[in-house]
Amino acid sequence: MATVTAMDLLRIVEAIPPRRARASEGVRLVYDQVHLTMSAEERPDEALARAEAVGYRTAAWELTMYAVSTIAVRAWLLEMEATTRVDVSPFWGGPGPVLVVFTAGGASMQFPVIACPSTPSV
Repeated sequence: MATVTAMDLLRIVEAIPPRRARASEGVRLVYDQVHLTMSAEERPDEALARAEAVGYRTAAWELTMYAVSTIAVRAWLLEMEATTRVDVSPFWGGPGPVLVVFTAGGASMQFPVIACPSTPSV
């Protein structure tokens, strides 16, 4: 789980290029225990945006989610105070994650995951 502020996560989500500017449907989220970084699926080494993790830190993970899912996340984040902490968590099933869940203030949103380039470190 990566915990970031709503303002930082909104900055990440807003950095996603429009569909016509992307070569794929996916965006990558990488959590390295210090930052949550988003990149385009086809350019994983080119960070679009990065947020520093706050609070409790878990094992590192990475996943690819559908970019269209972030539209709903953006609308949800716009309703929050900028300093609200948001947990971003992959839920694993079998060899990789099946969902990514965004949680804040008792509410959550969940989305399917396209792929998982690596399993989490334990």
